[in-house]
Amino acid sequence: MAEIDERALPRIETFVSALLARFPGLVESVYVTGSAATDDWHEARSDIDLVIVTWRPILERDVAALVALHAATKATTPVDALYLTVDQLADGPDSVPSAPQVVDGEFRLGVAGDQLSWVTWLELGGAPRAEIAQSGLGPWSPAPEADARTARRAAEFSAANLVSYWRPLGRNARKRALFTRGSAPVSAAAVAWVVLGPPRLVVTIEQGRIVSKAEAGLFAISEFPEYAALISRVIDWRRTGEGSFTAADAREATRLLAACVKRGSSRDAPVGL
Repeated sequence: MAEIDERALPRIETFVSALLARFPGLVESVYVTGSAATDDWHEARSDIDLVIVTWRPILERDVAALVALHAATKATTPVDALYLTVDQLADGPDSVPSAPQVVDGEFRLGVAGDQLSWVTWLELGGAPRAEIAQSGLGPWSPAPEADARTARRAAEFSAANLVSYWRPLGRNARKRALFTRGSAPVSAAAVAWVVLGPPRLVVTIEQGRIVSKAEAGLFAISEFPEYAALISRVIDWRRTGEGSFTAADAREATRLLAACVKRGSSRDAPVGL
């Protein structure tokens, strides 16, 4: 089982306990996803990602309390979440047009897209999961592994996402960078997003699994060694928060992005398991 980061675990359990106290009988189980479950969680820099499975849908009357619960986490470690009913989890994302989702601690009731994809369902396979008993949060244990169909659908989604989202983003970013002098400072977070996001999708396409941003960076260093120096700097920045980037780095990041799009969307690229 993926291990929950020992620093994040108390914060997860504190939040879940508050949720259960406010909504007794609502929650069936809780999954931990993202960096807290992939050995890539960084104190004061990472958030916490949960999938919260409920016995009934979240209703308008629940919203104010859920907004307050998640907002209370923003000052320290934001707790983001996707809320699914038991039936929605079993049916899969194609049957769930929208669901309550929390991004950066902001709760929204009916959100389409975002975490509602086969990538999330693949990530739940083997993720730390705890059922809710009468006494409260039960022990953490691994969820069942995702099946081959889920891995295949996640790979198909990832290949489509490279073309529909990442390729236009890269083209637009490259145009902006061309009109900026190479030494001009740019957002480190933006460079990291472009450098690490597309390689994660390539891993899903080719290996049928979800990896952390750090592991995606190591994969990219291996597969695209001409960008190793930039990728290493981005990995270090995510870990320490130290370092800066320039427009020249942004242009190099878009070239890496284009290489990932080409590889991931190729007809010859292996898909899933």
